[in-house]
Amino acid sequence: MVLVWSLIVLVIVVDAWRYDCCDAIVTPNVNDFAQQAMRFSAHVSGGNTTQPGIFSLFYGVTPNYWSAMTRSRTSPVLIEGVKSAGYAVDILASATPTNPAFHRNVFSGVDNLRHYTPGRSIVARDQRITDDAVALLREKKERPWFRFVFYDAPHGYFSLPEVPQVFRPTARVNHITM
Repeated sequence: MVLVWSLIVLVIVVDAWRYDCCDAIVTPNVNDFAQQAMRFSAHVSGGNTTQPGIFSLFYGVTPNYWSAMTRSRTSPVLIEGVKSAGYAVDILASATPTNPAFHRNVFSGVDNLRHYTPGRSIVARDQRITDDAVALLREKKERPWFRFVFYDAPHGYFSLPEVPQVFRPTARVNHITM
């Protein structure tokens, strides 16, 4: 007997992307997708940078626990819960999960964690994780899955030349003076 699961969990994170940029004008395709999905708009991030934001998203606690969780390599209850429920867990990250050291805390319990996504640029790596996510969606699964897709292009302040000027970031960002 084959048991077919219908529950899937897809978490899409775009590093350094503001919530108010997910609308029909700026990102019409993402906005259309979001209208069909369950959105958690009351989440408050544990920080305004990648490390505390992702850490608090997965653990649900203040990022002050970063060092303790990293030293002990304690996997979040969320990851352990989906694994114990039989979910396949896929982490598709454009940026390496080793800096910050998510491989030692947030993703420490993920088997076969990919530490590097091939691509010569942020855009190429973002495209690669998109292609990988789509390929995984097309695979016939006989068990539920949890997938985390983590994009990086806005964090790198990168835009394609054909993007309208209004959406282009400054040429160089100085994080210290900003």
